[in-house]
Amino acid sequence: MFAWEGVYSCRVEEASILYEWPAQSLERTEASIVEIRQDMTAALLRCLKPVLGKCLEAAATSQGDFAVVEKAVGAAMSAVRRAVVSTALGECAAAYSVEWNCPDCGARLTRHGDRWRAVVTAEGEGRYRSTRYRCTRCSRDRYPLETANGLVSGQYTTMAKGVIATAGAEMPYEAAASAVAVRGIPVSPKQVDRICRDVARWRQQEEERAIARAEVLRQNDTDERITELHQWPGWDALTPALVSLDGGKIRSTVMGRDGLEWFEARIGIIGSAVEKVRFPKIYVGGVKDPDEIFRRLYAAWRSDPRPGRPIIFCADGAEWIWRRVSLYFPHAWQLLDIFHASQHVGTAAAAGWGPDSKRHRKWVKQARRMLLTPHGPTRIRRILAAQLNHGNPHDAEALARELAYLDDHRDRMTYCDFRRKGFIVGSGAMESAVKQTSTERLRLPGMMWSRSGADHMLTLRASLLSGDLPSTLRRVHAYRMSQAQLFAPTSGHTVN
Repeated sequence: MFAWEGVYSCRVEEASILYEWPAQSLERTEASIVEIRQDMTAALLRCLKPVLGKCLEAAATSQGDFAVVEKAVGAAMSAVRRAVVSTALGECAAAYSVEWNCPDCGARLTRHGDRWRAVVTAEGEGRYRSTRYRCTRCSRDRYPLETANGLVSGQYTTMAKGVIATAGAEMPYEAAASAVAVRGIPVSPKQVDRICRDVARWRQQEEERAIARAEVLRQNDTDERITELHQWPGWDALTPALVSLDGGKIRSTVMGRDGLEWFEARIGIIGSAVEKVRFPKIYVGGVKDPDEIFRRLYAAWRSDPRPGRPIIFCADGAEWIWRRVSLYFPHAWQLLDIFHASQHVGTAAAAGWGPDSKRHRKWVKQARRMLLTPHGPTRIRRILAAQLNHGNPHDAEALARELAYLDDHRDRMTYCDFRRKGFIVGSGAMESAVKQTSTERLRLPGMMWSRSGADHMLTLRASLLSGDLPSTLRRVHAYRMSQAQLFAPTSGHTVN
């Protein structure tokens, strides 16, 4: 059987896969670039030859065992990945201009040594020659290349962090670490946690800027849109939007008198209000107070590129929701979720005629159909009021409470009119959003969260489900590249 120990210990860097930039060469001519690339290609092929040879040797001696071949190919692919990544990073580093000025004092930066540096990219790990520059005036060390790629204080590039955070948002950190390892990205569960928090903070910073802008627009009552927060792919100009908010419980790390305590997270969505029309939903979420989650949802709404879109705000009967709808969404049609209304109708019937009565069983079974008939909610309230005032209610206090609830929401129960127009009258999409954003990730068996950890994860999952996380990563990377240009000697400087 083929012995695997030490087969792929090929030290790519020492095999001169990476081109060592001569310290005395400060300019690269077109001819030298061609020569360097030829040398790097030749060196890469020399290193890959023994790797592929070992793989083929394992296949030839496998005695028909495909498992041996699969293991050999996996090891070879890992070695090839590292070699290719290191070679490409070396070319990128060598092609980057060495003429920089100090961004603080403007003096010339000079080369002050270089060293091999390990880095983890979105396509795997590699190494390159990192050049340290020093200011001739203030003597500060500078790293323009690392500044451009988010490597000043770590080994993971911006896009590598995006890959890790995406995995961490979808599965427990230990499983996420194993999943990205297949792509050649080494990371520990603790590092996954830290990187998820970093990426979530990037997103939260964008949201906070958008919230501040949206608040100005709301106070000025303008139709200007916020374009940098959410995308609206596939939405047409006429389809009304369904907006909803709800909360969900998350288990805390704090031990209370009766066991681990729970705290509330709040989730919001924007989706299509038409039953037969489906568009990608926009999600917001976090461990936020009611006003903060409404501000985030309103900022998401102001990212719609089409001003004047009709909006239906559908939610349960929570008072904290409806007290704020008129403030943040004054032009929205308000609708009480029909499933919550049906539950209250059933509870009212139990209070009016008793839980074992024929009337209660009928109303529980037919509550939704009764509410959908023309003037159905009005007739239900009249029957309940007659039973309370002139009948013999089973529980007068409970019946009065349920009747008051239905009266408070009577203007939000025009279900027949909404259904006639083909609109959604329930918060099934909202319940699904809570499940996808919170339950499926934060309420796995045995899972506990700090408030800050849950807030970051909810932000990350909301951005991921909305399809906005890649845009955030691109903006962060673009910003870092622009920061590196502060080292340029002139405003018109470009890298080679």
